[in-house]
Order: sequence, then C-alpha cells, then structure tokens
Amino acid sequence: MDSVAQVADVVASPLPFDRAAGARILARSFYKELRASGYTPKQLLTISTELIDLITQDLATERRGAA
Repeated sequence: MDSVAQVADVVASPLPFDRAAGARILARSFYKELRASGYTPKQLLTISTELIDLITQDLATERRGAA
C-alpha cells in the first residue's frame, strides 16, 4: 500500500470512542441541564439513587444469567 492510501485510511477512520470519558461528559451535561431546569441537589440525589438501583438490578440479572 502506498503512503497516500495509508494516509487516506487513517483520515477516513473514526477515532476510537472513550466510553469512560463519554460517560463523564454525559453525567455532567445531565447534571447541568437538570440544575438549570430547577431540580434541587436533594432531588438530584433521589434521581441518582434510582439510577443506581436500576443498574444494581441489571447487574444482578446479568450475574444470575452467567451462573
């Protein structure tokens, strides 16, 4: 493969997506949007707790499926 084709392949290929960084950005955006919409820190804590509960249920279901 010649160097022009190699450069074209690199330019055309998308950059790998860092899911951890994406999750942090999403969480911060979600937080800012909810605060701007009038949610209090206590309400955000309730939302966060519910999300953690849902994730915990998903993880437990996955563990039961893997056993």
